[in-house]
Amino acid sequence: MIITISAVLGTVAQVFAFDILTGRLGKLHLIRICLAVAAIFMIAMIQLSSYALVLSVTLGIFLTFDLIRPAPTTYLSKITDNEQYKCRKHYRTAIAGILFNINVQY
Repeated sequence: MIITISAVLGTVAQVFAFDILTGRLGKLHLIRICLAVAAIFMIAMIQLSSYALVLSVTLGIFLTFDLIRPAPTTYLSKITDNEQYKCRKHYRTAIAGILFNINVQY
């Protein structure tokens, strides 16, 4: 249930808050802030014992990663201008390489 709620809230945050936040902070600064907040939430997750607090911190982690997700792709497409195909190709290659290194038989 928490995944469903966080997915809906993450979608709403991406639609309504992403443009506002990137306009005020910039894409790279937004990524840094979201990563820092997510790290703080993950450290807090270790210390919490209440079920409601764990759920709320999990929701916060999902929301920060939902705001991070579109930032690198829009940033990379903005800096490449007419060579977006190269950027998209390298981005997919990097993701494929990371996924290839995962040992699925573990």
